[in-house]
Amino acid sequence: MAFLLIFATLVIIMIIGFKIRLKRTEIEIMRLLGASPSFIRNPFIGLFAAKSAYIGAILIASSFLYFVLIFPKKDYRVSKKLKAFILLCTLIFILFAISNLLVKKVEIFSWGVNIVPGLFYPFFMVYFIGFMTTSLLILIKKLYFNL
Repeated sequence: MAFLLIFATLVIIMIIGFKIRLKRTEIEIMRLLGASPSFIRNPFIGLFAAKSAYIGAILIASSFLYFVLIFPKKDYRVSKKLKAFILLCTLIFILFAISNLLVKKVEIFSWGVNIVPGLFYPFFMVYFIGFMTTSLLILIKKLYFNL
């Protein structure tokens, strides 16, 4: 999981670098009009923070589900199909988080931040709530029957 986090972070940094290069003329116009460096930089930092937060949520949900499946017995084996399903869902949603399918853009106003959700945001919510609910139900079931 640590490898996925490092890889996703590097890819997000590269994508934001590409977006900065694509908006070079817009940034130059903003500089000519007197925009401060933080006014130009903040939307990109906000986009990085939003994408990183979604990747963190994805990794927390899948790690928690895997932990609950092997808890309390460390030698308990999870089936290969279930491991593949958890890993595949995690990878798919990390790819969604890296692209613009989960977060389109981040708008920064004087009153706060507005994260514009992407096309697959509802699917992410179903994934996250489903994995966390399943994890909690399995954990409660295991703890209830072990007492």
